[in-house]
Amino acid sequence: MNAKNIVRVMTDADLAIVLAWRNHSSVRQQMFHSAEISEAEHEKWFSACTMNDKRHLLVYEERGKPMGFVQFTELNAGKVAEWGFYKSPTAPAGVGHRLGSAALDYAADALALVKICGNVFESNKGSIRFHEKLGFELEGTLRMQHYDGESYLDVWCFGYIFNVQGIIGK
Repeated sequence: MNAKNIVRVMTDADLAIVLAWRNHSSVRQQMFHSAEISEAEHEKWFSACTMNDKRHLLVYEERGKPMGFVQFTELNAGKVAEWGFYKSPTAPAGVGHRLGSAALDYAADALALVKICGNVFESNKGSIRFHEKLGFELEGTLRMQHYDGESYLDVWCFGYIFNVQGIIGK
């Protein structure tokens, strides 16, 4: 990772920009909860997350400019986490992959995670390619798992296993 590209802990100062990204139509359409989020809802979510040591909210920056959001939610014990992410809708090409690589480095180094799980709508070809390019493996399909108000969508489950002592992974 370039020293000028970092993943850092999200702060109160990031609330407005992260909410704007999250509420952008290009981001919302790929979310499990696709409704617009109010400022009050966003602040309540952020407050609850900061009180939970299993939730890690992060901002990806390039040369000091915020370019994306990443969240890791540790599941029970064992250093396994689900992740979610999105880049700024105005981010230039290539930011997504750099964000993903930086987030994986952070997950390994700062959080000492063993595995990351990602869930993607089968129709989201960009996110599927993104996961595959980063080294995630397709672990299964949850058929007709999500109803978006019009139709049922399959959800593809991806996993990334870190190289840790005694475990062979990606």
